[in-house]
Amino acid sequence: MIQELSGMDLPNTQKAIKLKEICIKILDAWVALNLAFENGACLLPGTPKQIVELFGSQLAIYIYNCEVDVDDIVECLEIYLEKHFNLIIDDRSHIYIANRLLELYQDLSNQSDKLYEQLLKDIEDYKEQNKHIKHYINVSSDEDDDDDDDQQVQEQQPQNQDDDRDYDSDGFQIVKSKSRHFQK
Repeated sequence: MIQELSGMDLPNTQKAIKLKEICIKILDAWVALNLAFENGACLLPGTPKQIVELFGSQLAIYIYNCEVDVDDIVECLEIYLEKHFNLIIDDRSHIYIANRLLELYQDLSNQSDKLYEQLLKDIEDYKEQNKHIKHYINVSSDEDDDDDDDQQVQEQQPQNQDDDRDYDSDGFQIVKSKSRHFQK
């Protein structure tokens, strides 16, 4: 899919510019993609910002120049993530993203900026809301399970500062022994 876009480009119209901007911003805020970067799962050269901008641009070109439906965008996201990140999305977030991008494209095609403005606000709110969430991968270690692709993404809110328990950099509680006083 993406390889077929090599000869295509986005025109310098407001519709194309806004579509590209939202594609990049929504990919930049996507927790699954950020988790892949954090865990070094990206197989592409470059910084995460460069890769997100490239992928967002390619996605915008695909949506703008091809007659696509939600399933086409979902498939594009699935193939890209599996090929370049060895990542399979189980939380259906890619379907939500595909729906929002297609709705945006249709809204922009009707000369409306309502959804564009709403998406900008939603993305910023989402990023602010998730700014303090720590992400980690919980890999199933069941010996009977031969499927190594069974990874679950889990999120953990940072603990209150008033809590007297200690946590390591991954958010796991550090267990300490308590000194015991025995009376004879």
